[in-house]
Amino acid sequence: LAPRFANISFCALCGTYDEVLPRLGKSARPKTVLWLGSSIGNLHTPDAVEFFTKISQNVMTANDAILIGMDKQKPTDVIMHAYHDSLGITAKFELNILPHINQLVADYVVQQSGSNSKDAVNNLLDMENFRYVGVYDEKIGRHDAFLEACEDVVVRWPCGIAAQVKDICGSDEDVTIKRGDRLYIESGYKYSDSAAEVFAQATGLTFSATWISSRDYYMLNMFRKPQAAMTHVPLPLPVSFNKWSVPTERSSRLANTPLTIKAPEQFPTIPTIDEWQNVWKVWDLLTLQIITRDKLLVRPIDLRHPFIFYLGHIPAFADIHMAAAEAAPLSEPAIFAQWFERGIDPNMEDT
Repeated sequence: LAPRFANISFCALCGTYDEVLPRLGKSARPKTVLWLGSSIGNLHTPDAVEFFTKISQNVMTANDAILIGMDKQKPTDVIMHAYHDSLGITAKFELNILPHINQLVADYVVQQSGSNSKDAVNNLLDMENFRYVGVYDEKIGRHDAFLEACEDVVVRWPCGIAAQVKDICGSDEDVTIKRGDRLYIESGYKYSDSAAEVFAQATGLTFSATWISSRDYYMLNMFRKPQAAMTHVPLPLPVSFNKWSVPTERSSRLANTPLTIKAPEQFPTIPTIDEWQNVWKVWDLLTLQIITRDKLLVRPIDLRHPFIFYLGHIPAFADIHMAAAEAAPLSEPAIFAQWFERGIDPNMEDT
């Protein structure tokens, strides 16, 4: 890309997301994060919300943008054809996980035992004993990929790692995968037109723009980090971003989605420090930016003080009530309570 865009400097960062993202967060420059392709579709809803919320909190500053590619919902036959191509490329790709597992286990055996004999591990999971199967749930908008056993398969753990297998699995006995049993590989979520709004609500970002491919198969959605966001009672996470819904037991189990939500009375009545700071950010945005300085001396209505009065009214009023609740003295200067307590002009008669 560098030769094509001479005015842009490129700097490669090598590492996992957890390793690289903190470095991006140190930059004070305005940022646009590109998350192209449709990798978000491989994340179950709770994981996607957690991941992009972390990017928003740790990488992005106010008004920074993130551009996320999302694979759109399509007719079932189009989805199934994409995942079950006539050349069998997808099937080969999914089945390739088995020799990869064999290699990883063989390397681990060598590491733990010091032996260099990998032959006993090469057929731990034989590709010939499995076939690729895909299932599309049109209601949720998710394609699930599996490897299905064509016959009974017995997994015999190498002796060199028997202790480690027992420690992880609770037993080092052989594992039988019966014919027809399926090994879950991955999911691919497909998104409706409203998915971006739901995603924004779940992550605290602001949905600002969308671009859709000519065949209506794919969309790029742009989100921005707001200067401040009001906290709200969280909604239960949906199985997919297509709508807020109560999933079936099967899809809930597969997505590993915690769907419990506290009753309103279970939420604490005292805001956290972060919530307080966020509320003041919103208040400062309203009073110091949206209301221009030349308007601060204007009364919103005749019965009210000029806007500038409310810069002190809100914190003073909050201090009065917190002091009363805690039987504590007012914050200094205590005279502020007298100056700023009444939101209605004291020169006006009460009505």
